Formats: sequence, C-alpha cells, structure tokens
Amino acid sequence: MVQQNIRQMAEAVISETLVQTWDISSEQLAAQELRQILHELRVHQIELEMQNEELRRVQVSLAQTRKEYFDLYNFAPVAYLTLDRQGLIHNINLCGADLLDRTQRYLLKRPFLSHVSPQYHMQFVEYLDEVMKCQGRVQTEVGLAINDRYVALDAVAATTEHQELICRMAMTDITHLRQVEQSLRVEKEQLNVTLHAIADGVIVTNAAGVVRLINPPALAMLKTTEAAVLGQPLLSILPIFDEKTNQCLTPLLLQSMTCPPVMLPQTALLRTTDHAPLWVTLSASPIQDGATLLGMIVVFHDETVKRQQQAEELRTQKLEALGTLAGGIAHDFNNLLAGFFGRVDIARRFLSPEHRAYRSLDSAMRSLERATGLTAQLLTFAQGGDPIKEPLSVEDIITEAANFSLHGSNVKLHMNFVSDLYPVAADRGQIGQAISNLVINAQQAMPTGGILTIAAQNIEQATDCYVQITVQDEGVGIAPQHLAHIFDPYFTTKQKGSGLGLTVTHSIIQKHNGTIAVDSKVNQGTTVTICLPACPHCRQADTDTAPVTDPIDALPPARILVVDDEEVVREALVEALDMLGHQAIFAVDGEEAVEAYRNAHAGNAPYDLVITDLTIPGSMGGQAATQAILQINPAAKVIVSSGYATDPVLANYEQHGFAARIVKPYRLAELQTTLHRVLQSD
Repeated sequence: MVQQNIRQMAEAVISETLVQTWDISSEQLAAQELRQILHELRVHQIELEMQNEELRRVQVSLAQTRKEYFDLYNFAPVAYLTLDRQGLIHNINLCGADLLDRTQRYLLKRPFLSHVSPQYHMQFVEYLDEVMKCQGRVQTEVGLAINDRYVALDAVAATTEHQELICRMAMTDITHLRQVEQSLRVEKEQLNVTLHAIADGVIVTNAAGVVRLINPPALAMLKTTEAAVLGQPLLSILPIFDEKTNQCLTPLLLQSMTCPPVMLPQTALLRTTDHAPLWVTLSASPIQDGATLLGMIVVFHDETVKRQQQAEELRTQKLEALGTLAGGIAHDFNNLLAGFFGRVDIARRFLSPEHRAYRSLDSAMRSLERATGLTAQLLTFAQGGDPIKEPLSVEDIITEAANFSLHGSNVKLHMNFVSDLYPVAADRGQIGQAISNLVINAQQAMPTGGILTIAAQNIEQATDCYVQITVQDEGVGIAPQHLAHIFDPYFTTKQKGSGLGLTVTHSIIQKHNGTIAVDSKVNQGTTVTICLPACPHCRQADTDTAPVTDPIDALPPARILVVDDEEVVREALVEALDMLGHQAIFAVDGEEAVEAYRNAHAGNAPYDLVITDLTIPGSMGGQAATQAILQINPAAKVIVSSGYATDPVLANYEQHGFAARIVKPYRLAELQTTLHRVLQSD
C-alpha cells in the first residue's frame, strides 16, 4: 500500500514537471516508446527519492523511540535484566546495577549467580531452570551476596530473533520487608514469652470475635487446649457469668469492641464443664489501628485462692466473735453445771440404784451431760480453747468415735488404715468429737442406709509428714450453693440440727494446725478430707489409766483449800470433799487464798492441796495465786480447775506450776481420781 502510494505520488510529480519543463508536442517526438521510457525513468527516480525521505523519517522516529525505551528501561525504579540459559547477564538497567552494587559495563556477560548468597545458589539454579521450562511467570526470593540484601525475582522465558531462549527478569529489593518481618517475628516471640510468663489469662480475638491467640494460663483456667479454641468464637469458649445475677457476661465483652467501655463486675464466675467454678477478675479492651477495629484483648485473673482466703478469714472472724460470746457463756454456764453435777452426784451416793429418786437423779445427770456436751462444742472454737495434745493413735480414736456414733444405725462402716500409721499430737476428746460430728453428718445424709468408708494413711512431703483421714459417704450430697457455707456457725440444711457440727470440726482441725476440705456432689455423696501433722518419732501416750481401787478408803484425810468466786461451785466442791473424808476450807479469790495459805503454813497447819479456779473476774486469778503460793512453799500441790480459759494454761498446766488439771463441770469419780493421783505423788 505504501509502495503504491509512493508510485502514485511520483507519477503526479513527474506529470507536473513535464508540463512545466518539457513543453514538447507530439509532433516533436520521434517515437512513442522514447516518451514512455523517459516517463518511467523519471517516475522511478522520484519514487526512490521519496522512499529515501520516508526511510530517513522512520529512522529518526525509530531512534527517538529507542532512546525513549532505553531511558525508560534504564531509569525504571524496578531492576530489569536479561539472562541467557547459562545465567549470564545480557542486559541490565541502572536500578539493577545499583542493586548489585556494580556498573552496567562490569555486569554484562557475567553470571548472575556470583551475586547470589551461597546458601541460595542451589535455589537460584533450580529457579532459572524452572523459568526456562515454564510458559508463565515464576517467582522466588533469594539473598544477595552483598550488604545482606534480599530480592524478589519475577521472571518469564522469551526467545530472541535468532530463536535463542532467554530469561527476562524483574528484581525487587525486599530487604526492608525482610527486616520488618524479622522484627515482627521477634516481637511475636517476645509477646509469646510475655504471655507465657504472666499468670493472668489472655485471649486475643479479631474484629469478628474469633479467638486468634490464647496463653497457657487461660488454657489452664478453661481446662482446654490451644487447638480446641483457636478459630472458635469467644462466646463459645469463655463461659463467664455474673455471680449475683447469673447473667452471661461474654456478650458484654464483645460489645466493648463497638461500644463505649462496658462496666463489668469486679469479680465474675468462670464455669467450665465438669469443673468447679473459678472466681476471676476480667477486663476487655479493643485493639485499633487508628479508626480501624482489629479485634479485642480479654485479660482475666484467677481470684479463687484469694476468695477462699477471704472466706476463710471471714469464717475465722465469725468463729472468733462466736468464741468470745461462747467463752463468756461457757464460764458462767459451766460454773452452774459444776454445782449441779456435784449436788446430783452427791445425792445419788445416798440412794440405791433401785430407789425411785435415784432414777430421777440419773435422768437429771444425763441431761446435765448433754448440756455439758453443747458447752464443750462452744468451747472448742472459743478463744483460748487450745487442745490438750499428746501423742495418740488416730486409728483408735476413729474406731471408738465411729462405732459409738453409728451404734444402732443402718449404715455399714468400712475402715481402711495403713499398718504403720503415724501417731499425731492431738487432744483425744476434740479429735474424737470432730470424727463423731462427721460420722453423724454422714449417717444423716444416708437415711435409708449405705456404706460409710473411713480411711487413714501417711502423707510424706519434703519437710513434713501428715496423717490424712478421709470420711466418705454415699448420701444425698451438698448443693453447690451451700458448699461455701457449711463451716459457718449455725448454718444447716437439716430440719433438726444446731448448725455447729462442722463449725466445731473446722475449729478443732484448725487448732491442731491441720486442714479440712469437703468435696460433694448432689445424689453422689460427700468426701471430707482431714490432714493432721504427724509425729512419727513420738511415742504414743499410754491412754489406759489404771482404775483406782476404793480411793476414799485409800487416802488419809487431807486439808484442802478451795478457791472459787462462784458460791454454788464452792459449796458443791466443799461438800464433795467433806463426803470424801477431807477437810475443805474455801477462799473467794486469789488474795484471800494466798493469805490463808501463808497463815496456815506459818502456823504449822499447812494445806495438803489447793484447788483453784483459773479465772476470777476483778481479782487475783488462779495462775497468779499459784505463783505466790509456790514462793511460800515450793512443794505446794495445786490443781487448776476451769470451765473456760483465755490462754492455754489448761493445755500446758505443768509449765505454770500446777500439779494437775480438772475441767468443769466434772463428776465426783473424776475428782476422786485426780485427788488420788496428786496426793499420792511425791
């Protein structure tokens, strides 16, 4: 088409020229052929001139285009290069040369592999081979041998005009991206270390509330695994409830991502399947990038131990308050009981068992003993009610208390004790009472009968050893909402119950430096676990007391000074001593007793024995009076008697100078035994 146009243009030019320069008529030309030849030659000449002009114009345009191409190629912000099958550089732009830190001239005909970091050599060789075989783009990332740079390679195969296979490749510097990725990896590792190190549970979600990150403490509290929760909605894996309203709080946590901060309770309950609930404090904060919401972080702290400690402290405060009240009541009440015991016991001595009045007095004595048992329970957790400890066999105490408490019941008792069970330093009466309380509770929890299992074993730790006692029943169990209150004074779910049994038991174990825990499930039974400090190297105390044979006839009459501020106690004790054949003189307080003892000692009519109350309000008590009497006569024999003490004198009476102790209210036989033991001692 171009050739035809040039031909037409040449003919037009020659026609015009002939008209203007060759004004030759047909008559002047000799032959038609000459004219035709001249015309063809002229047209051909002009055609060549026009072709040359077009060629020059195309050459100029091509040169300009080529210059623009090379400028674009050389000054492109991305590195471009061409490699042959051997990986030699055939072409490279300025950006590529700068990236390789060489000149273009230096790089031409040199292998690109020499600029690749050695650890990436094999990768690049395989990459180039793949590019040459593949029809499309192939990408990879390699490290360069200079300046610790990393580049991304994006290449395609092509052919030259000589049908030679080449690789056209773009090379992008990703060093900064690698550094950012490395920084992110380091930060992520630091975050993981931090999350693993802190004790709080941490959960991170995305904007949709799906869990993306969770730390081990959170997994431990939720009793689950990382694989089970990652990718799951927060609502399905974090069952947190308001402990007062039982409202699920997890939706409120999710609202905190899109709403203003939501006020959450100070503590909440974390409930997991088949596990006891945990008390936790929790907070939630949105994660944002400017105005873009990325997700949320939830932090929760296990407050269970703290709450248990607070509950224990509150329980202790209640016990102390009740103990203070019980102590005051017990002191007065036991003084009254002491008088009643003495009078009834003396009255029975004058009657035969067949006498009608004897049966009435015997019934009254049993009532007094029940009243004494109630007072004893109050005194167990009263201030200063320290146990009177001695090495004892737990097996003997448990066997005696359990058999006695289950006498006549439809509950079957199974006992399992290890053969080498350690003795414990304990108060026989208090531990027996604690076991009895637990056995009675178990019996009442199985009204239609069942099996009660009591076991004991040694528990050895690095520095201490314990005797662990478990009392397990098959009863109705304890509801979860009641479990936290079972040790509270007067708390009971029974129609007939004082609510003091477990309170007393808890106080007894606590005063023995032990622990008590209760595990119960409704309709499955209850297990009570007690741990008492053992004394494996102690010799068990001889608990068998030889019976005293007719102590009234065996003892000669003795002069006994009775010190008590309660008239009913003094009169009952003096009458009992008189009945036992002794001469009894009384004093109302410590000052009067010391003066009476001093005068008797100086007048060669000393007292053989002093029986003194420990606590005398508003005056010198038994402890101070005894110290004064021992200064007068270091060999003086003093028996301390009390129904309540504010300090542990009864438990350690010998350390305070007393020869014996007798706890109000006491029976006449107990008084006889104590008098015999003290008066017959050297």
